[in-house]
Amino acid sequence: MGNEQAILVEPYKGILRDQTWSMSKLRLLENCPLQFYLSYILKFRYVDEDQDVTERDLGTTIHYLLEMMQMGHRISEAYELTEQKYFSTVGEDNWPRIIGMLPSIRKFNRMLHDKEEAAGGFDYVEPEMMMAVDRDYNPVSFFDKNAYFRGVVDYMARKDDKSLVIDYKKGGQGFLTRYHSPQLSSYLLLDYYVNGKFEEGQSYIYYVESAELSRGPLIQGNMIESHTRPWLDDKIETAITNVEDTGFFEFKRGNMCKYCDYAPLCKDGKRGTAGSLTEYEIKSKEIL
Repeated sequence: MGNEQAILVEPYKGILRDQTWSMSKLRLLENCPLQFYLSYILKFRYVDEDQDVTERDLGTTIHYLLEMMQMGHRISEAYELTEQKYFSTVGEDNWPRIIGMLPSIRKFNRMLHDKEEAAGGFDYVEPEMMMAVDRDYNPVSFFDKNAYFRGVVDYMARKDDKSLVIDYKKGGQGFLTRYHSPQLSSYLLLDYYVNGKFEEGQSYIYYVESAELSRGPLIQGNMIESHTRPWLDDKIETAITNVEDTGFFEFKRGNMCKYCDYAPLCKDGKRGTAGSLTEYEIKSKEIL
């Protein structure tokens, strides 16, 4: 059994063009417009009390541990702070998995130290940096009503005219970095406009469980305005236009369904349909 709540909004045309975007939000619109509609337009909340959220809680915990470490705490101190905050959430049975990832955390710390030494020291380091730009790509505060695109970067460093951004993933391996490249490119774009133009920006993903630092896109600063910014605008416009041309927020089944909070409500219908959510799919025609 689950608990669900829908907060209906007053429908009006062009609602997609008033959104503040992030790469994860945009990917959701591309992968399953119906899930986007439920999450961001209706703000429909569905809680499956039987859902296993262990992996999500472990991911949140590891991100917090890394954040505390980058804020200047020694690894032992960062671990103690993390244990105080998340032990009851993760649970005694699963906490050994956090302990098991500590060697990987130490390895990552050494990697960052080596990179900083190779750079001759960073000008600054920012963990969990929240960035946003308006439609003209001017920097604005993260929750500004005029924010057009935003993102939160797990780790960012700058040395002279070179930028470094790193995203943390609890699970996965380097072969997945290609899939995450759009997200990494968007982080470099935000860094360029929010923190000042750079000559070169390099991105990475650190996969904690496999202890792998995987190289992502390398973008020259002069390519941000000529290529990355038009690419992002076109990606957003294409996603919006596809939904508008369809005329409703269409259900799409795919590999990401297993991570969807609404999956139990889709599975009770015929394959290829939205099941119990079909009524919302039909209702969405009113706002497009």
